[in-house]
Amino acid sequence: MRLLSMRLLWLIHDDPMAHTAAVAATCTTAGNTEYWYCTKCGKYFSDAAAEHEIALADTVIAALRHNWNAAEYKWAVDHSTITASHTCKNDASHTETETVNVNAVIDSPTDDTTGSATYTSAEFSKEGFTRQTKSIEMLALNNMSVIRLPNMLTTIEDEAFENLACEAIIIPSNCTSVGHYAFRNCKNLRYIKAPANLEIPADAFEGCENVVIDRSPD
Repeated sequence: MRLLSMRLLWLIHDDPMAHTAAVAATCTTAGNTEYWYCTKCGKYFSDAAAEHEIALADTVIAALRHNWNAAEYKWAVDHSTITASHTCKNDASHTETETVNVNAVIDSPTDDTTGSATYTSAEFSKEGFTRQTKSIEMLALNNMSVIRLPNMLTTIEDEAFENLACEAIIIPSNCTSVGHYAFRNCKNLRYIKAPANLEIPADAFEGCENVVIDRSPD
């Protein structure tokens, strides 16, 4: 009887039928279950014996879509930008990042009064990232270790203040150039008063944390 059944299968269906192996779905691509296809009858089956007919649509496994972990945010040392990133719980090799600009509102400290800085990011365009805000309080200048650079200074050389222990630096309006790594590893540096148009390279603050760059008018 089994031989007869196999004989009938050969007469009705391809021998062998075309076999498609199972493919797992990923976050971005659909997968499929294992199935067989017969060119004689034009039907799909879930088994090689052609006992369980299925539709081709039944074999499709929808893409999983990304399942993102909580986003992490990293502010630039000078707070000019912020970068958001997250990884997918389904596949850690799937990551997304986005960097946006930051708006700063600074209440400058004086010799006798405290100051503050509030940074607000622009909106992120990618799903899962939200606008961020950060506030930093600053002591009065008389309560910080301050270096007031001389008015005749026009250039701050590369690595000029590397590893300096001060908390605040006042750069004169005549200064037109700041070198690379100028304030590198100034671990205590919290506040820099700088001319409005003075360009400071991002690497000037390598190794620093939470530096407020105040470009507001005197």
